[in-house]
Amino acid sequence: MTTSRIAIIDYLRAFAILIMIFANASPYCFFGIKILPAIRILFSIAAPIFIFLVGYTFALNNERRSHHNRQKMRSLQILSMAVIIDLIVWRITPFSTFDVLYLIGISSFLLIYIRRIKSLYTLLFIVLIIFTVHIYLLHSVYYRFDNDDIVSSLVNSYLSFLTNSLKRFIFDGWFPFFPWFAVALIGFLAYYIKPNIPNQNVLGILTIFNTVMFILLFDFKNISPSRNGYLELFYPVSIALIFFILAISSALTLLLSVNLNTSKYLINYMQTIGQYSLFVYLIHTIIIAWILKPICIFLNPGLGESILLIVSMIWVIVFIVCKLKTNIEKIKNLKIYPILRFVLGL
Repeated sequence: MTTSRIAIIDYLRAFAILIMIFANASPYCFFGIKILPAIRILFSIAAPIFIFLVGYTFALNNERRSHHNRQKMRSLQILSMAVIIDLIVWRITPFSTFDVLYLIGISSFLLIYIRRIKSLYTLLFIVLIIFTVHIYLLHSVYYRFDNDDIVSSLVNSYLSFLTNSLKRFIFDGWFPFFPWFAVALIGFLAYYIKPNIPNQNVLGILTIFNTVMFILLFDFKNISPSRNGYLELFYPVSIALIFFILAISSALTLLLSVNLNTSKYLINYMQTIGQYSLFVYLIHTIIIAWILKPICIFLNPGLGESILLIVSMIWVIVFIVCKLKTNIEKIKNLKIYPILRFVLGL
């Protein structure tokens, strides 16, 4: 793995999280505003990139340094971040709606054991099983489109809560196990594809094929409404959107197989955001919940004002993260640094 390929991972993370900031701000900034289908498709790119890179970077780190305890701690760190965001930022019951951090944390943990499977064909078969089970659930189990937050004080029955959470985790949460764990597995598999010309040609053909299949199968005239104000198209993940995810995955695999000189085309700020993506995720949820949401309720901004608000938020986040990187050595000397590192994802 070359330095440029590692840099590309950071750039991809940064690209995904910048799109995700727009998408996560949409329930408050774009409420009542008609959004073009192309914008909703753009918003839907972020999650597949994030989840694909979970598997890809796990395989990378496993090859460079196989510290399973460290990987377990990282999974715990991500899950802790998800719980902190739910409890403190959104003030809802953890493990009730299953945002993307829950999926990433659980996927990272499962990959510790999945890595023991040496056959790539067996792993590919598992991916196919996950997609097949998802399609079966899609046609046989009621999909609860509304994914309302549950306030801790309103949990009356723990059995009911566990049943509700289990279904959210398996099928109809924000990012349920079926089919999203398959995307992490695809990322894991992608790392082991040799970066040669024949494989790159196949990946190019797969990207085109999956894109064409998505265009043919997706009903652009009857796009599902936003889910609780969120504009991504994955609610639920239809067969057409599986091809959309596969197109993104094959395109990412192709991009990561090419040794690009990224320093000529991309700026250091993007790499910094990618390196501190978990911290950026925490900061952006705090700003949206505590600052942006009240402002939007008070001002009821139009499309132009909403975009300006989100861009301003991004600049604030970039400033905070760059200051953090600049002063990271000073922060490391603090006695509470181990706690900060765990909680903030440093």
